[in-house]
Amino acid sequence: MVRSVLIAGVPVLRQLPVACLVATAVACVGCATVEKYDVSLNALIGVSQDDLLQRWGRPSRSYDSGGLHYLVYATSGTAYLSGTATSYQPTSRATQMHDSAVGGSPDFPIELACVTTFELSNARVVSWSHSGNYCKSR
Repeated sequence: MVRSVLIAGVPVLRQLPVACLVATAVACVGCATVEKYDVSLNALIGVSQDDLLQRWGRPSRSYDSGGLHYLVYATSGTAYLSGTATSYQPTSRATQMHDSAVGGSPDFPIELACVTTFELSNARVVSWSHSGNYCKSR
């Protein structure tokens, strides 16, 4: 959010701190989809390993522990929070006129990731877990 404020007749830009914007963007992504993601994962309880592989494809990795088999799916990416435009203020010195840059910020990258792990017993999904800020419905 950018507001124009006049101080002594000169516009000055005030911006919310980038950290607040990033936190809001990440929170909105998570809040909007995690519940639906959980519902879709719950629907996979009892599904065979073959069905899971057909639906989700090849896992990022798999391993065995304590008599159980685990399939791990990892996704990641980068989103960009748009920066703000630089404004220019005319400035004069003696007989010369030029513009001075005021404010502005570059795009801000937000790293996104989700790791979903399926626990299988007797080649059937018995539970799941996920972590990350980009777990969303498939």
